[in-house]
Amino acid sequence: MTRLVCSTSQVSVGCTFLDWSINYLSGKTTFLHRYFGPLPLVELPLRNVNAHNHRKNHPCGIKETKDYVKFLQSSKEDLVTLYPFAPKVTNVASQQKINLENISADDWKFLNALVINEYNETLHWLSQQSVDIIFISLPETLSLYLLEPRALGRLFLTNKPGTADELKKNLELAFFQNSASAWKNLNLTNRWDIRERMALSQRPFEYRQWPINFDFRHQWIDAQEIWYNGLESIPAIIKQLNINIDQSRIPQWNSVFLQWQRIQLKHLQFQFEYKHIVDSIVNNWHYPINLTFDQEVVIQHCLIYQHNLNLKTWELEKFPSNTKDLYKLLEPNIHPVEKIYQ
Repeated sequence: MTRLVCSTSQVSVGCTFLDWSINYLSGKTTFLHRYFGPLPLVELPLRNVNAHNHRKNHPCGIKETKDYVKFLQSSKEDLVTLYPFAPKVTNVASQQKINLENISADDWKFLNALVINEYNETLHWLSQQSVDIIFISLPETLSLYLLEPRALGRLFLTNKPGTADELKKNLELAFFQNSASAWKNLNLTNRWDIRERMALSQRPFEYRQWPINFDFRHQWIDAQEIWYNGLESIPAIIKQLNINIDQSRIPQWNSVFLQWQRIQLKHLQFQFEYKHIVDSIVNNWHYPINLTFDQEVVIQHCLIYQHNLNLKTWELEKFPSNTKDLYKLLEPNIHPVEKIYQ
């Protein structure tokens, strides 16, 4: 009987790399895909921001997961892996006949609850099929790891594939259409205007872990464990599955892991220093910076909501390279804002 191993998570934190690692370290040279059949197992799964050169089995929602499992379990493979994820909000909204272009806060909560319930149902169903489940969890304190899109694919409001820029625009259309339209009507469409509008409307720290009912056999892994200690923890995960590791592949896998780890640490760097950047601006401390546009949005958001300050950003296309220069641009915040931080 074909053995199935499932790696899964609420958000994109490394399941694709783990999926590839299980196959690679077990000695496999081919990988069975639901739609593409047997594929060569790549030696290097990495791209610039993820490990998506490895074409994993990636079913969406319980119906598609059942289809994948039925196909994979009927194969003659001794080991097959899959990475199921929660249903898309767009699909759930379509089933409920809810228009996402004009949706209330209550309907968003309702749809989100349905997504979480179906994800729980999927995990429990997988367990009933004797699938080994590995769940990777992202702590809520590391929400800024999600700032830059890493899992590119289907856009939020459509079923079309998209780039990182298209994904950002699509998410803005879904969540911030009213504010975007209002500022556009006021001709506030320059880069500095968009930065300020996003700083006011976005909530970069609102990531929350879903309530998952883990009443089934599983391995639970904090994402930090594989990011920082993956050289030891990932082989340990595989051994706990009672899968023999091909020792001849360890040197190449170690090399690939260290490359993948550098990608994760780069995504985490801003999470670790953003508070100091804000403090340095407020206190006129000398601290060098080189921020992306999305990171600038977070810094301006923190100044507005946490310090009741704003920046004189007229014609400021990009933040300067030192926080002392931003201190010179500080002014009192004049926007009415919610008290979202205590």
